[in-house]
Amino acid sequence: MSLLEQLYVLAREGCKSIDEASKLLNLSPATAAKRLELLRWLFPEGPPTSPEEFRARLVRRILEELKIADAIRKLFEWRAPLTPHALVMACRTIGVRIDEELARGVISLLRELELISFRRVPVLTLDEESAILEYLLARGRVRFRELRRRFLNARRLVISLWKRGLVRIEGLEEETGLSPELVEDPDSIPLDRVRGESRFIDVVEESGVVTCVLRIPDDVLVEVRSYEST
Repeated sequence: MSLLEQLYVLAREGCKSIDEASKLLNLSPATAAKRLELLRWLFPEGPPTSPEEFRARLVRRILEELKIADAIRKLFEWRAPLTPHALVMACRTIGVRIDEELARGVISLLRELELISFRRVPVLTLDEESAILEYLLARGRVRFRELRRRFLNARRLVISLWKRGLVRIEGLEEETGLSPELVEDPDSIPLDRVRGESRFIDVVEESGVVTCVLRIPDDVLVEVRSYEST
């Protein structure tokens, strides 16, 4: 059963509780809760039970409330893929606030309603940094362990992208007090630039000189910070 069909069944049956939705659609309680939340966002005044009106109002809500045409144009300007992460950021630039879960549901509905088509656009990745950036752009955010397994020089590449302002390393700046402009050499950071102990820092001593090495834990999220300059 497609997402669109699931939402219509919930509307037709007047389903409002997570337990009821879970049993009706044979979904886990967590997934059923997401379906109900999406349905409430799409139809804040209550969903219609007529299939024709359900579809018409759903399309109108996505087009008018989300300003989806403006958001898609923004993604096109950025040459960014349609991912939940990218859609959230595009919507933010046009004054629309949504979270990634809602964005994921909207993308699925756009596909099912055939309101959107996709073209494959070739992108040259002539070096490792371009390749890892394209990998991130296609996903929005991933755990560092995934990048480390796929790219031989993942740490160096991610730190370089961070220094260019293209990616965010979850928790790094908040925990260490470091910003990209403060890190000239990630393998030799002056101790006085770091805010205390951190999972991102290894302290090393060589020839009596104590410095810090920037590290990225496997479980940390690396996410695209900006699509505008990619």
